[in-house]
Amino acid sequence: MVRKNLTLQVDEEVIRRARVLAAERDTSLSGLVAQLVADADDAKSAEYRRAHTRWRALVKEVADRNRDTKQQPRNWTREDAYAERLDRFR
Repeated sequence: MVRKNLTLQVDEEVIRRARVLAAERDTSLSGLVAQLVADADDAKSAEYRRAHTRWRALVKEVADRNRDTKQQPRNWTREDAYAERLDRFR
């Protein structure tokens, strides 16, 4: 992976604390920032995967429920779906 420079403006106290944290983790300040960003992105990706898994389970549950009750699929048209709203403007 190609590395590029990044310039940040941060309060002196934050920089001091970040340097201490980097030293405690036996890394550079640059390495610490890179790792924190990567960890945040990984957490976001994991959260998305959990949400997607929950969504798929709900879709399956609804499909199973409809199959079990032998409900016919609804064949709505766009006009059917928006009829009430469109009637307000006529």
